[in-house]
Amino acid sequence: MKVAGNRPRVLKSGKLKCPCSVCRNSRNVAVEIVWHHLYTNGFTPGYKIWYVHGEKNYDHGSSSEPTVSEFLGDRTEVGVGTVEMVNDAFRENVQYGSEERDRFEEPNLEARRFFGMLHAAKQPLYKGCKEGHLPLSSATRLITIKTDHNLSEECVDAIT
Repeated sequence: MKVAGNRPRVLKSGKLKCPCSVCRNSRNVAVEIVWHHLYTNGFTPGYKIWYVHGEKNYDHGSSSEPTVSEFLGDRTEVGVGTVEMVNDAFRENVQYGSEERDRFEEPNLEARRFFGMLHAAKQPLYKGCKEGHLPLSSATRLITIKTDHNLSEECVDAIT
């Protein structure tokens, strides 16, 4: 936290990306709030090298991104990971090396698309369905079943 808190952007604004398990480096908040979030929510799983906060990964054998097996573990419940999937897809298109400034402006087209996908990832499959049953999680679960049981596309198309 000391290294991240001493970056020029943080010293100027008093805010930094919060690495807690809820914010997941997506929100700029005051340093004091980051401490509270970390105490309350814990760190983002797998975030070992603070690349968003300026730390370099000198050991090329390790990564701050978890491996697929570390990330998935034994996650077979419905609805798990849909927001993370959207965040991961967006994160691949963002450059972290440049200094970011806090801006208060309307989101551009790409940001609106991202927030639209994030909103859609949180919507229930149908009105009144159990919490956690989401369109994206249902689609990913169906693809997992297709792969695990070697189902043909024709079979999956018949189901959907």
